[in-house]
Amino acid sequence: MTVTLALVQAPPRRDATFDALFRQCSPMLYRFVRARLNEADAADVVAEVMVVAWRHLDDLPEPPNAYLFGVARKVMANWRRSQTRRDNLVAKLKPTAVPAYPDHAQGVAESELVARAVSRLRPADREVVGLLAAGLSDAATLAGVLGCTENAARVRVHRARTRLAQALAQEDAAVEAPGKPLGEAPGKEPGKAKEARP
Repeated sequence: MTVTLALVQAPPRRDATFDALFRQCSPMLYRFVRARLNEADAADVVAEVMVVAWRHLDDLPEPPNAYLFGVARKVMANWRRSQTRRDNLVAKLKPTAVPAYPDHAQGVAESELVARAVSRLRPADREVVGLLAAGLSDAATLAGVLGCTENAARVRVHRARTRLAQALAQEDAAVEAPGKPLGEAPGKEPGKAKEARP
């Protein structure tokens, strides 16, 4: 008895649909994920998101951006849990371990300033800033990713931008006046009381 095995290939239309989806969404997804993870991990997360997109290609909503960003958030959450477990294990085995992934972008002063300012934001504001940095500025898409109404998404964007501007101003002040506590007026010497006028 002879058994003939046929090679299973995706229909050309499905391949073309996925190629178009990949070209459209992967750069935005990469920017979104790269704002949170290092380069290699960001590429892995985007690849995993695109695998999910391939599996559910026939069921993807139109437009698929909100769905794919939701998948990316879940994949990153899984990655963070895995990273935390790995870090805890390494800490137990080697208490003086060197960080596994040095951030080479820290060499640029402006990126350091922005990174410090973003890190001072609440997690919800950091998420909105990350989505904006990834190129998602459409209120409908943001609302889908954030799980809120379009109006609420606009309000969250406004608040996140305002808080980021305030954090950047504080970081600028700290850079201009090193050694002074944040929030202290420039030119005022710490601990010195105001002299009374004659």
